[in-house]
Amino acid sequence: MDVITAVLSRRLPPVSSIRLDVPDCISRMIQMMTQKIINDRYQSASGVKYDLIQIQKFLGDGDTDKLNEFEITTRDVSSFFVLPTAMIGRQNEYDKV
Repeated sequence: MDVITAVLSRRLPPVSSIRLDVPDCISRMIQMMTQKIINDRYQSASGVKYDLIQIQKFLGDGDTDKLNEFEITTRDVSSFFVLPTAMIGRQNEYDKV
């Protein structure tokens, strides 16, 4: 039961705090992929692929400045269309109905 509770409640520590040879952006990617709330994770495999290719390119070029400044999930787009659940700007009409 302790293991199940730990998996469901505790967040993983950043990998870069344990392994100093792992770049911070990869650590952030791992944190993003292991979020407890599904909507906080990557929404598409293409977003993960783009981030990994960019990181591989920066590592291959030895460009640590771009690697440190790289923002993950900039190309992560969900393949599902989700309608908003909140109504905005139509409260008067809603009250009349």
